[in-house]
Amino acid sequence: MINRSAFKSFIVGFSVLFIGPIVYMSLDNSPPYTFHKGELIPNPATSGQTVDVIWEYEVHRFCSGIVYRRIIGPIGSGAAIVHNYDPTVAVINPRIAQQSGPNKLVVTFSLPPSTSPGEFIYSATIEYNCNPLQAIFPLKVQLPQVPFGVRDRPIGQKK
Repeated sequence: MINRSAFKSFIVGFSVLFIGPIVYMSLDNSPPYTFHKGELIPNPATSGQTVDVIWEYEVHRFCSGIVYRRIIGPIGSGAAIVHNYDPTVAVINPRIAQQSGPNKLVVTFSLPPSTSPGEFIYSATIEYNCNPLQAIFPLKVQLPQVPFGVRDRPIGQKK
């Protein structure tokens, strides 16, 4: 027969060692960074042009993640996803933060060469992995959308 005291000790030990950390990790849902606003430069841009999105952000803690970026538009004509960029690893560390300036992050990319003139939105979602449970169920954060325009290329300019 099982000793009741030993059984109770086992249940308490199991709870402390396994259930407690899982509950703690599942309640860990505060984003490591808060992105306040972004600005795409130059705006308006031309199709195929290399542009920068400059983000203003706050750091609460350092976590890695995966960024899913897309261009949505043209606005006003049944907007749809125009282009999905390959997912990239997102890590902000103090060295990178110092290079971009205080609480500023610069993301550089090229617009698709086939982008027609109009109004668009740059959209990004980050899936953070701040603890082992979030490796299975990542913490998803939608960044503020960044509106921008695309204008016709000047005549004679290569695509």
